Amino acid sequence: MRLGDHRTRDRRMAIVANTIEARFPGVRVVVEPYRSPDDETIRWWVYILHCRRKDVRTVRLFAIQLRLDVFRPEMPFIADAREGWNTALYLARKKAEVRAANRARRPRRLSA
Repeated sequence: MRLGDHRTRDRRMAIVANTIEARFPGVRVVVEPYRSPDDETIRWWVYILHCRRKDVRTVRLFAIQLRLDVFRPEMPFIADAREGWNTALYLARKKAEVRAANRARRPRRLSA
């Protein structure tokens, strides 16, 4: 899965991501694999980025209801709606992770 992509093997997760993006124009859904230490049924963390401040609560409630409708009785994801400032923090953290991964993979040039 690429950064900023919500393509998953589970068709239901793609439905969740597309439904949230269709219901709230301007938001971006990012699905990341997640292992919960407390609950083994949780497999994904769903970040809902670029939410308007007044819509954050509504987006969270919509995601919870969607989770109940699509996945009942299991609850395989955590939904995290983020407004502008928290979206910026998330994107900066992901950018730093990508940079660090690229730095670690690059072979050093051998000097003659």
